[in-house]
Amino acid sequence: MRHQPLFAGLTAERLARLTQGAFVQGLPKGILLFGQGEEASFLHVILEGRVALFGSIEGEAEEVVEVFGAGDAIIAPAVLLRRPYLMSGRVVSEARILLIPAETFRFHVAEDVRLAHAAALLLAGYWRQLVTQIKNLKLRSGAERLAAYLLALATQAEGPASVTLPEERKLIASRLGLTPETLSRAFRGLAAYGVSGHGRQVEIAELARLREFTRWDGLR
Repeated sequence: MRHQPLFAGLTAERLARLTQGAFVQGLPKGILLFGQGEEASFLHVILEGRVALFGSIEGEAEEVVEVFGAGDAIIAPAVLLRRPYLMSGRVVSEARILLIPAETFRFHVAEDVRLAHAAALLLAGYWRQLVTQIKNLKLRSGAERLAAYLLALATQAEGPASVTLPEERKLIASRLGLTPETLSRAFRGLAAYGVSGHGRQVEIAELARLREFTRWDGLR
């Protein structure tokens, strides 16, 4: 837990008290962690693996909103506000999840200024992720959204890059607000800008060229 941003600044005593009653679950791909509308009973912290948050409206297909990985604490707003989950959570790659009882987490946030500060930073990060998604959906085409997604995966700023898609393409399509067919067309369209590859491995011939196409501003 020392490597999780939310808990890095806590004393050993505080960490021990916070984790009283907490437990770790090893979960296979595909299992539902929690359902939309359920009471937020736990703070979920991903130790290993990846979890997708998805929402649905009655009669409509489920859509992926965001995918989180190791080190992320998910659905903290529902826990802190004592509100139901607005989305469901599903494991998309084999995972180990730390579950901290919601009441315990709220108590220690109120009692420890370091944890409260870390929680505030976590919520601020959520807010920026949300605004970035809204901007992409409203201001960018499907191909531009895909290009921005690939740029965010690159570990360097210039030159060629090789990136590995963290999820299967169907899941990425849903997260970007695209159908799988539209995502495939977007990949084909980006070939003109130096994007190639197969499966989860994608090659980018020149990051600057892709950045120019997507009107990338670097803000996240």
